[in-house]
Amino acid sequence: MWPFGKGIVEQIKDVLGQNKVSRDLPVQVEERNGEVVLKGDVPTEDHKSLLETIAESIKGVRSVKTSDLKVQSAARQTASQSSPQYTQAEIQELRRRSSIAREVLRRLEANGELKDDPIAVLQSGHGVVLKGAVDSQHEYNLAIKIARETPEVEMVDSTDLVIDPQAKQKYRSSLQQST
Repeated sequence: MWPFGKGIVEQIKDVLGQNKVSRDLPVQVEERNGEVVLKGDVPTEDHKSLLETIAESIKGVRSVKTSDLKVQSAARQTASQSSPQYTQAEIQELRRRSSIAREVLRRLEANGELKDDPIAVLQSGHGVVLKGAVDSQHEYNLAIKIARETPEVEMVDSTDLVIDPQAKQKYRSSLQQST
């Protein structure tokens, strides 16, 4: 169970699978020491940028390499139009929203009390979902407050954020086991 049992790759795959634009893309995810490599074929540069933004919104990701994501030629895209086509504006809007989730994560990690808590921030509509664990009610309230105070966040869903007095310890332990 995440946050204590899933690594960065599984978390990224989960988020990609939940995003309407990325769920059907043939993308592989690799990670080593927080450095993520995305591989596969994407229809446009906008798709490539969206995938990068999504991966960057996962706790523990230090960098994302997208040079192994190949933008398909127009002829190849036409031949493989089994998945829905999204406009450039739709993809850019999803990227903007994913950037908001990334900014919330950055703010949580910048907070001394929350920086070591296993919290993921997912984009959902015009808001964010906080997922993971914190040590106390105070940290729970603080995480929600920071998310709400982030510009452009209209809604915060914290139903997947749990209080576990051993959250930091369990998270550190799970990181050591995965190395």
